Amino acid sequence: MVSFRCIPQPEARKNTSPKGLPYRLHGGWGKKGSGRRFPPPGTAWREWCFSAAREIFFVACWFFKKSFGLLHNIPIGIIGVKKCHMSEGKETIVFEASHLNAVYAELSPVERLERLFMDFSREEILLTSSFGTSAAFLLRLVNQVAPGHPVYFIDTGYHFPETMLYKQQLTERLGLHVIDLHPAAHLHARSEQEAWYKAYPDRCCYVNKVLPLEAVQPGHRVWISGLMGFQNDYRSQLPIFEGRGGLMKFHPLIDLSKESYEIWSEVLQLDPHPLEGRGYGSVGCTHCTERGMARSGRWAQTGKTECGLHL
Repeated sequence: MVSFRCIPQPEARKNTSPKGLPYRLHGGWGKKGSGRRFPPPGTAWREWCFSAAREIFFVACWFFKKSFGLLHNIPIGIIGVKKCHMSEGKETIVFEASHLNAVYAELSPVERLERLFMDFSREEILLTSSFGTSAAFLLRLVNQVAPGHPVYFIDTGYHFPETMLYKQQLTERLGLHVIDLHPAAHLHARSEQEAWYKAYPDRCCYVNKVLPLEAVQPGHRVWISGLMGFQNDYRSQLPIFEGRGGLMKFHPLIDLSKESYEIWSEVLQLDPHPLEGRGYGSVGCTHCTERGMARSGRWAQTGKTECGLHL
């Protein structure tokens, strides 16, 4: 199994030593072997007191952030906390998307995922997958960072048999914990009988995809999505984080180039979707998918580009 730091990018500034303590704590005043005396010779008491107070401040910030699971490696004054509220007796920190975008921008995809699982608890993080042509990459990264994290799969009842086979293969190879979601039986039956996928495609997506996912969203604060900017114009405009009502949408791969994606897919030896080699650039439900480059085969010649989950 290959272990890697995904996509070379400028490394995020590290404010901690190999021992996990802020660098300011190493070689500080009075540290044995540091060569520094207490108080430092030739230094005015006022300057020394200011320096000591600053050291104490940074130590206090470090312990505070470690204790409460706040964002690390950034000054305490700009952590992006919007508000705090009590939920079931526990204090909840609510972050603003703009601050999260600034903090996560310099990180690589895998570093973003590592950071996410430090800033939020596993119970607060929602992960979904369609097991489409580009699904394996994100699943591989998340499984590396948080093995066994639940993966929700929306079984619309219209998937290709090849997609269901691919789901089984990836589940076994990566050791995934997949949870299937299903639309309401009566709504799905009606969508099939009245061919909503032809006459009312938005309604079809809503009852077979959006509603099943909405049922599991309560209790989660952030939703990991595998959207990539090069896939279409709409996705190219998305930020790393965006607020979606009470849920924060997280796109760790959004600024990944097509070339980088293809290189890492090859390096990681990811299994391709069975239909990809037959000309399907993107795979969704059988009635709304045909052969085509990238996402051009999805809802072809209808003007529709997204199923509704990501709008």
